[in-house]
Order: sequence, then C-alpha cells, then structure tokens
Amino acid sequence: MLPAFYVTLFGYVGLATLVALGLVLLTGISGQTSFGQATFVGLAAYTTTLLTRYGGAPPLAGLFAGLAVTGVIAWLLGLITARLSGHFLALVSVAWGISFFSLFGTLPMLHGFNGIGDIPPLRVGRLSAENPRVNLGVILAVTAIVMALSAN
Repeated sequence: MLPAFYVTLFGYVGLATLVALGLVLLTGISGQTSFGQATFVGLAAYTTTLLTRYGGAPPLAGLFAGLAVTGVIAWLLGLITARLSGHFLALVSVAWGISFFSLFGTLPMLHGFNGIGDIPPLRVGRLSAENPRVNLGVILAVTAIVMALSAN
C-alpha cells in the first residue's frame, strides 16, 4: 500500500536503527569505542558473494556461511583487541578497518575497489530480495528481534 519511496525510506530507517542499536550496545552499555564495524559487514558480504557467485552455493547457505566466517574472524580479532580500552581500542579498531579496506581493495578476486557486480538476489521460496517490499519486511523483522534481544 505504500509508495516505493516510503518503502525505501522505512528500509533505511530500519537499517539505521540496527546500526544505532549496535553502537548503543558497544558504547552505551559496554563503555567501549570502536570504529571497525563496517569491516565486518564487508567481510560477510564478500564471503557470501564469493560462495554464491563463484562457489555455487545457494544464496541462503552462502549468507549463513558468511555470517559464520565473520563471527569467527570477529571472535579472533576480539581475543586480541578486547583487552584494550579507551583510546587504544579506538585506534586499533581504526587500524583494523584500514587494513581490511586495503585488503579488500587489492585482492584481484574481489575486483579491487569497485567490488563484485551482478550478484544474484537472495531467494527463499517465492520471496526474492529483488522486491523492495520483501526487503522491508525482513529489515523490520530483524530490527524487532534485535531490539527485543538488546532490551535483555
């Protein structure tokens, strides 16, 4: 029932809410400052894309594998950096972000700083990520779940 503009706008609001919740948990609850969150988003995206586009994995399996790989790498980096606090954690997280940015941009299989194009959309049954209304439903559902989990 909503025009396409509002569907897109509410999707952005949901994504911004997820980002804000992550920052509240990190800075407001734990008292830490980190600038490396985008690194993990890129890592999950590239892993999912490589597995689905070049590895032949179904998109949903590639998505869960990308999340698992990102979780393991985040855990390993956390073992190193979680003991830091204050400006030291902030500086190290910036360094990790710059390191991964340079790595992602210089690996030939990732097509440099342009990234990988023509990624097949995620499909679950008849639902496709090509449809912005489906994306909005998923974004709102995930946002509601994360809000409920972060309240606890």
